[in-house]
Amino acid sequence: MPTPPDGPGHPASVPPSPTELALRRAEALGDAGRWEQSLRTLHEVLAAEPRHPVALRLAAVAEIQLQRWPQALQAAQAAVAVDPAAEHGHRLASVALEHLGRHGEAVRAAREAVRCEPSEPYALARLASVLSTRRGGRREALHAAHAAVEAGPGLTSPLFVLALVQHRRGRRRAAVAAYEAVLRLEPGHADALNNLGALALNSHRLGRGARLLGDSLAADPQSAVARHNVDVLAVGLARRVWVAGLLTALGVGIAEAVESGAGEGGADGSVVPWRWIVLVLGWGVLAAWFVPTWRAVPRSLQHAVAERSRRRPLLVVAWVTAVLLLLGSLVVAALPRSAVSLEATLGAARVVLLVNLVVWIALRRGRPRE
Repeated sequence: MPTPPDGPGHPASVPPSPTELALRRAEALGDAGRWEQSLRTLHEVLAAEPRHPVALRLAAVAEIQLQRWPQALQAAQAAVAVDPAAEHGHRLASVALEHLGRHGEAVRAAREAVRCEPSEPYALARLASVLSTRRGGRREALHAAHAAVEAGPGLTSPLFVLALVQHRRGRRRAAVAAYEAVLRLEPGHADALNNLGALALNSHRLGRGARLLGDSLAADPQSAVARHNVDVLAVGLARRVWVAGLLTALGVGIAEAVESGAGEGGADGSVVPWRWIVLVLGWGVLAAWFVPTWRAVPRSLQHAVAERSRRRPLLVVAWVTAVLLLLGSLVVAALPRSAVSLEATLGAARVVLLVNLVVWIALRRGRPRE
């Protein structure tokens, strides 16, 4: 979660010390996303002043951004030891502890941050975020998130945490409303875009999910969560096409058997062309869904989805199976009416179902991540 600046203020009439200049330079490097360089500058400060609380907190921020959780925890705990009354150190320790899987300690650190500054919106938001990861803490998390938004009106991070808490509680409408409020404040908020995309994927709205994930990755190309959700999107697309192919092939096969039975018992030999009706219906429904959905996927994301499909053998098998099913339905529709018996159709259906059971297992959709 973003952290507020922690640099030292200085009266304009007093020239800043070399340490303060170094801290400002480290903050500027961090703002530019150059976290390794920022950390090197902070280590130079800490080599001269090992107990400088601001330098320690800024080092913890840099380690968090670099996702080096043990080092982040070490720096945050050192900052707490030097300045235990400052909520920021406790809050940073909570972030690191959560990513290290130490949930109970993360909650305790977040509570300590709130105890230090009960009206600090970032501390309240941190407590809400960590509590919301466990079902039993979500009621308290919602209360803390609302308190954070009230304490920091106009701040993006508390509002995003409120949306995240509602998301984890399964309150979809409330979560969407809060995420959209975040985007009104910060249109390029990558996490809000990703989470709205995850909600769309969970609702089987693949086109909308793809658009949102594309925007999220454009804002943060390195997001591991958004890349995971692109994998979920790729599986969802393959699954839809495969199901359409399977249902079309089975429907055409059954229609062929119905036509054969009707032809044998009919008086005038006229039979409704059920095979072609089912074929056109199946292909038409698939085309009506797939074409606009694929067009809704941003071009950059189309390449990513195609690349992920090619790299996963089971997805390749699923696409090939879907194409074969669709082509097979066309072949069956074009056969003479009496070429396939009901017994043969049922036997083929059993084989098709057995083969596609394997594909179904392979296409079990992963859960989108927020």
